[in-house]
Amino acid sequence: MAPKKQYVGPVPGEKGIRYRHRKDDPFTLRGYEVRYRDPNTISSNGEAMVRGRTFRTLKEAKAFQISTAQAISNRTYISPDRGAVTWATVSNEWLDAFGETLRPRTVSGYRHLLSRHLSQWDNVAISDISREDVRRLIENIRKPRPARLSPTGKVLAKGKPNGLSQETEHKIFSVARSVFAYAVEERYINEAPTEHFQKRLRKISGKDFEARPLTRHQAEAIIGHLPEGRYRLFALLAFWTGFRPGELAGLRVRNVDQLRCRVQVEDTIQDLNGVLSVGRTKTVKSKGRVVPVPKAVMTEFWSYVEDRRLGADDFVFADQGEFFVYKMFARRQWKRAVKAAGFTDENAPRVYDLRHSFASLRAQEGVPPHVLKDWMGHTSIKTTMDVYTKVYQDDPSMDAIVERLYGGGRDDVVSIAPLPDNGRPQGTTL
Repeated sequence: MAPKKQYVGPVPGEKGIRYRHRKDDPFTLRGYEVRYRDPNTISSNGEAMVRGRTFRTLKEAKAFQISTAQAISNRTYISPDRGAVTWATVSNEWLDAFGETLRPRTVSGYRHLLSRHLSQWDNVAISDISREDVRRLIENIRKPRPARLSPTGKVLAKGKPNGLSQETEHKIFSVARSVFAYAVEERYINEAPTEHFQKRLRKISGKDFEARPLTRHQAEAIIGHLPEGRYRLFALLAFWTGFRPGELAGLRVRNVDQLRCRVQVEDTIQDLNGVLSVGRTKTVKSKGRVVPVPKAVMTEFWSYVEDRRLGADDFVFADQGEFFVYKMFARRQWKRAVKAAGFTDENAPRVYDLRHSFASLRAQEGVPPHVLKDWMGHTSIKTTMDVYTKVYQDDPSMDAIVERLYGGGRDDVVSIAPLPDNGRPQGTTL
């Protein structure tokens, strides 16, 4: 009977590969261990750490040894410790890395998407998330959602037969792709599993934003039904300045120039998951912009300030609380005033429509687009024109402009000679 073969030490003819046998049994082969030095991890003695990985067959071990050597040579090698970091850790690092360059509201939105739609990966190693996982994520987004009912059968939330909207699908995928791109940059993984999935997303249905401006009569009717004091003044200033609600909530007495009838944007009050705080304006152009208001509006405003003995640093519309709660105002006072003004639920305007009304009325009054852009706090004049171009097209004063330019029987217009019988201008040849 032939003696048993011992599996101890290096495999003959295979540098860097050793036998792995069962514990205390050198005659039973367990596999083949590939040993190599990890250039990205330094041991306590100051040298590259020696790592090992065991495979069942020698063929698998040799293939891993070759691919690892190539990755180290090409500087694409990633340590197992890096790949084992969880999705939750990497996604939080991503938020921390870019959070300071983003508006807090944007960061809050990203956190919501991560916790609501991507939390199933929180405890998964970043290197273990595959293309199949991304595919299942998209399938789950498109899964039909049944209606949510109360115990009494009342519909609390409508069902979604086609799953979440296309816009939500793109937002979720965009966050996932950004986290994986960060993971590639920081050498957690070599390749993002989201690659080439962008073209598989549903196309966002074209929704052209259309401003819903109110006429001056409609706006004044609603404002007149608001309770006297800060609620009515808040809407009045929104109508005459075009400020965003958060910008008005952040208005301090020092931001108002009584003598010159000017109001300036300094801060905005942001709502992050129900917590109000002072934040950055929506755009860089928004902060510091100055908008003129009528003298009558300034008189009413300053009377309000004096009656309440507000100081220069006081928020104008804050009452018992630290800040003006815009959402509560919109749900309560504004909604009742809109109904009292004769609007139905179908055509009920929002508080934000006062901003659109300001822009529309100023455009009809002849304010140049570039000035209106600055008053609105838009970064690009394209935004102003895309939203309010119909205002200029429908402006009745355009007829007067056309009449002034081309009416009255002008005699300095270049005449066009009639064509001869052959249908071509004289002097031309085929």
